[in-house]
Amino acid sequence: MLHAHCPRNAELEAMNQVDADMALRRGEIGTTEYLQRTHAIEDYLASQGVDTQKLAGEQLAKSWGEAGEEFRQTSDWPGGNKNLQLIGDKLVAMGLTDAPDKTDALRQAYDALKAGGTLFDGDVSQAQLEAMTKDATPAEILPSLERGSTRYSDGGRNAS
Repeated sequence: MLHAHCPRNAELEAMNQVDADMALRRGEIGTTEYLQRTHAIEDYLASQGVDTQKLAGEQLAKSWGEAGEEFRQTSDWPGGNKNLQLIGDKLVAMGLTDAPDKTDALRQAYDALKAGGTLFDGDVSQAQLEAMTKDATPAEILPSLERGSTRYSDGGRNAS
């Protein structure tokens, strides 16, 4: 639940409940504000065994998942775990974690990462990296690593 139930808050909660009840009866607040202030819905659902925080978390995960899928289908997202971490950090840095339009938030963060040149071409495993670079010289590998590139499909001979 979103509000704390502990002994020291019980008196304060009771006073807030009475205040909200009176304000509703006087017409000073509407039903929505009353329900928010009294936590009546959360309390009822909790009494029925519903974990509202868990539901909220699942809903949030679902909305970000759907936004991510739409974003991947409509962008040139390179993928990869490193880029996923970067875009998550960028969403936080840009204050977009609670954005109502999560797809647009992803686009904004992605555009900022592209503009800053901080994206990776993708992820490769250690075995893939070793196979791609087995015949390359250090002089061929190092410039590409400095750019964050993983484009060694020919042993680094024609890496971009």
